[in-house]
Amino acid sequence: MKNDIDYDAFVICNAEGTDLDFVNRLVDTLQAPPYKLKLCAPWRESACFNHNVREFIQYRCRKCMVVLSSNFYKSEEAVSQLQFAHSLSPGTWTEGQTDTGTNVTRNSVDSLVS
Repeated sequence: MKNDIDYDAFVICNAEGTDLDFVNRLVDTLQAPPYKLKLCAPWRESACFNHNVREFIQYRCRKCMVVLSSNFYKSEEAVSQLQFAHSLSPGTWTEGQTDTGTNVTRNSVDSLVS
């Protein structure tokens, strides 16, 4: 498969209920300046639903961003996406790429989006 990276990250979360407002604010903030990240949020991207989500995670996104909450494990879809993403070696996304992930807590994000 051709390796065309379209997104900086695929967002994995429980996109229902009380988490949705927080995750939408987080995505909006990270897509705006100064961050300007291109995020694939499957509940907001019709292209993700027209294709295999696993294809997006493995071939079309550089990283995965997981938003954990007390409601995360109530979503079978989110858990399945996390398990699939975890099963991939980061070296298979882009040859020679090193992991430069950043840990973000809800408190630090709340200060960004408020």
